[in-house]
Amino acid sequence: MRPFGTGSRITIAWTLLCLGLLAGCRSSGIDPSGEHVFTQPPWANIQGSSSPYHEYPGGQLPWDNVRLIVNPSRCAAPVGSDVVVMAGVLGPDNYLRTNERVEWSLSPDSQGEFVDFDHGTWTDLALGDFTWPRKKDSRWVVTSTSRRYLRLNRETPTTTDDVCVARGQTWVAVSSPVEGLSHVTAYAPSVYGWDVKKQTATILWFDALCQFPSPVITAAGGRAMLTTTVSKQTDRSPRAGWRVRYEIAGGPPAGFAPDGAAVATVVTNEAGQASVEIAQAQPAAGVNAINIQVIRPSAIDGGESLVVRSGGTTASWSAPQLTVRKTGPAVGSIGATLSYRIAVVNSGDLPADDVAVVDEIP
Repeated sequence: MRPFGTGSRITIAWTLLCLGLLAGCRSSGIDPSGEHVFTQPPWANIQGSSSPYHEYPGGQLPWDNVRLIVNPSRCAAPVGSDVVVMAGVLGPDNYLRTNERVEWSLSPDSQGEFVDFDHGTWTDLALGDFTWPRKKDSRWVVTSTSRRYLRLNRETPTTTDDVCVARGQTWVAVSSPVEGLSHVTAYAPSVYGWDVKKQTATILWFDALCQFPSPVITAAGGRAMLTTTVSKQTDRSPRAGWRVRYEIAGGPPAGFAPDGAAVATVVTNEAGQASVEIAQAQPAAGVNAINIQVIRPSAIDGGESLVVRSGGTTASWSAPQLTVRKTGPAVGSIGATLSYRIAVVNSGDLPADDVAVVDEIP
């Protein structure tokens, strides 16, 4: 006779268990009078009796992990880019723990997919970590908190976009080719408490390419137009209905038309352009620094409005600055000829037209 395999024995055990539970329900759980669907369990009226059910999880043990931390919890990113989400498991001493299993998943309504993850090292297995980091599919990944410090290099000329992963953290990379939201959930089974062992990060994907206005130079007391253009990054088509916020951050007195306010918000038109006019009520030479923010509208996917791009420009006010210098002898003899030199210098950045010099001879 062929012996039972492990699967067969498990199936038989489950069958016997289910039959036992059904028998228990039949004998004590059903109210034969029909007044109630279920009667009280047989141990309810026994003095000093307790429920036969086992509490799960049991009491917290001194070595149980206490919290899962996900960073960033919320961010915005352009479509097609990779967003790195990190997770760390805190022990009872509130320090990060290494070689702790973390399971990652994307909600069914999320855009995008997992494109990379923390693969760990071969030494993890030697140290008793049998998590086996892997990617089951594009929406489910298993990793383990790292025993080493990592720098994720995006292979760009600058290091400002590198991501540093601390010892005791793990990571995944998410990308989406279309706009929308990604809800990335991290789950750490070693953390005690169902309300703290799972955390969700939200990524808002936007499709925007912004061209900020170039610095302008105009005469003091004049006016200058600033235009920001917003288009799609994917096909360069204009984006209408986006808000652009202009703010004067410093410089001589100036304001935006029509009321001279220091802050103005303009909605992009059908060409994707948002224009504003800056002016001076009183002429004054100098340079105004202007901060610009591009705000994604909430109507795209029902999400919140969010600043997705930031930039700036300057408005320089030019004016002539004339100085007059007269040189010559202080005294002279009778009948002598005295020569004097009058120099007019324009140290400003605009020409001074129709200038006349008048000197009274004593």
